[in-house]
Amino acid sequence: MQRAILVTAVFLGSTFLGWSSAKRLRLRRDTLRAMMDSIKRLLMLMAYTHQPLHQLVERCATGAAEPALTAFAAALKKRERAQQAWQTAEDWALLHDRGFAALHPGDRETLRSFMGVLGTADLNRQQQSAAMAVAALEQSLSDAEAACSSKGRVYRAMGVLCGAAVSILLL
Repeated sequence: MQRAILVTAVFLGSTFLGWSSAKRLRLRRDTLRAMMDSIKRLLMLMAYTHQPLHQLVERCATGAAEPALTAFAAALKKRERAQQAWQTAEDWALLHDRGFAALHPGDRETLRSFMGVLGTADLNRQQQSAAMAVAALEQSLSDAEAACSSKGRVYRAMGVLCGAAVSILLL
């Protein structure tokens, strides 16, 4: 009886590890897509409305980007400079937001360089910085989508197969 429980636990644990690895890939893809959409919306609002930056960021905070951008807007509301406010938001999001934590360091660096320019330069420079950030995020997004479709299936299958193999060995 104990052996059957052990075999089942090993199989389910391995399957869970495969599924959680695949879920992390999906989280990165979804967060990148939401960040890119939020940046595009933010630029549009900056060009056509004259509101404080924290209000614009709050309006753009939707989907998987919402926790990080809401923290950024809260830090901006406390009159922190954009670069310091983003660092505060990034630190908070790494601890509390699984989607943001799934981003690669290069993705976070791209966001950091763009968010640091907000509110410190003229609109032209901010738009140039945003164009570079969106291009880099689009490349990261296409990489994430490819990884999600190919590696995600491999991780799920390997979890099941490794669990089955170890279970057979334990029998």
